[in-house]
Amino acid sequence: AIYQVMTDTWRGMGISSADIDVPSLTELGNVMYTEGNGASVMVTSEAEGGKVVNELLRQADAIAYQDPSTGKIKFRLVRADYDVDDLPVYDEGDVISVKSFTRTSWDEVYAQVKVSFPQRDKESTAIAVQQDMAVVNQLGGRLRTTTLSFPFVYERVLATAIAGRELSQFSVPLFRISLEMNRNAYA
Repeated sequence: AIYQVMTDTWRGMGISSADIDVPSLTELGNVMYTEGNGASVMVTSEAEGGKVVNELLRQADAIAYQDPSTGKIKFRLVRADYDVDDLPVYDEGDVISVKSFTRTSWDEVYAQVKVSFPQRDKESTAIAVQQDMAVVNQLGGRLRTTTLSFPFVYERVLATAIAGRELSQFSVPLFRISLEMNRNAYA
């Protein structure tokens, strides 16, 4: 679906397939198939292609970026599929400036994530729910909830898995930092 939306010259974005790293997109598709993460996409009104692609990437928990060495659009799943010892290490000598730094507190985390998704047989949506009762205890018994919509998901099992994935991110305080780095971090 991502390839179709990006390359179709009549209904899509008209991006040349030569500008897309097709092997990385194929790998993304193979993992999605293995994980049972499919999408049923029907765009019934005019929509910006980039928004449709971003929604599909959000469902897959993936990113698209331009590879600085090839110039091609590359795709990568956000997964714990790496060895920590193999990650590059940057220190204060590589940081030119800290552009922004924020930290969420326990008061800002969620103990429950609801995922709303369309139903095939009805003109309504269904809800999949995941909770973390340890976070409820951390919040003094408060069940803080957020609801997310995934319009291309039609299966309850997939919606529940996505709710669990999102809960793992929403249920802990996070640090967000934006840095200006030297050329050591170009890639």
